[in-house]
Amino acid sequence: MFRIHEKEVFPKLLDIRFLAEYVGSVPFDKQSEIPVGGKYPVGEFKKLAILKWGNQTERYKEYKDGISKFIEEDFSNPRYKEEAPLYKKSFESLISHLENEPNPFL
Repeated sequence: MFRIHEKEVFPKLLDIRFLAEYVGSVPFDKQSEIPVGGKYPVGEFKKLAILKWGNQTERYKEYKDGISKFIEEDFSNPRYKEEAPLYKKSFESLISHLENEPNPFL
């Protein structure tokens, strides 16, 4: 049984293009259906990186816009109001890194 996972499952989990196709298989408004681990906003940030590095350009832009809107809404949500500035700063830093640094998977 382990051999099947070793030969079929594990290699796919290490393949950024496979992961990007998996994450990109749903539009942003259904992104909660694709778990990648981590609480908000970490899971969403992971999805952004996966999409960018996996060359899912259109989905990357869609998720980038969607996450940006979520963070802006956080400023008026009492649950996230204190964390919202940190989320925004982290998001901007991630976007800068993804868009200005070489893809580590190329």
